[in-house]
Amino acid sequence: LYLAPNYQGVDLYSAIRYVLDRKEMKLVEENDVFKIVPESDNSYYTNITIDDSGDYLISEFEKVSTLFDFYNEVNIYGQEHKATRKDLRSIQKRGRKTLEIVDNTLITQEEVDKRATKLLRIHSKLNEKLTFTMQNKGINQLRVGDVVNVNIPRENIEFGEYIVLEMEHQ
Repeated sequence: LYLAPNYQGVDLYSAIRYVLDRKEMKLVEENDVFKIVPESDNSYYTNITIDDSGDYLISEFEKVSTLFDFYNEVNIYGQEHKATRKDLRSIQKRGRKTLEIVDNTLITQEEVDKRATKLLRIHSKLNEKLTFTMQNKGINQLRVGDVVNVNIPRENIEFGEYIVLEMEHQ
């Protein structure tokens, strides 16, 4: 497979992500320095579990149910190929909600299939966003992009992995 995309009118960041995606790599910014790391890199997984045991003083808490629009069917149209992915149980339970995307940068059937599977997984799951204020004791080495475990039964948050999207120190 030879890759010769047309980058006219595409910003540099999108072009770099497109090429890195083909090599199963990702671009990471850390301390104003960009790094290229494998997608399977697990250095962002921490052993930190934020819970209501008293080790972390959580004072304010907010939970938002979904970050992405819900779709249970995804149709992707590439340059010459098409892929459809469905969640049949969800379609029977909630009715059909279809997302259609046309992306001429997808050249092969494999690329189209991969993108459709990825988008269905993102849009068919319930995604939660947690916002809380807490004491920074024990988490001062935490960075944006790190993965932490959260378990707060009093707020109906079962044990799960969450990505740190933003941190603000006061």
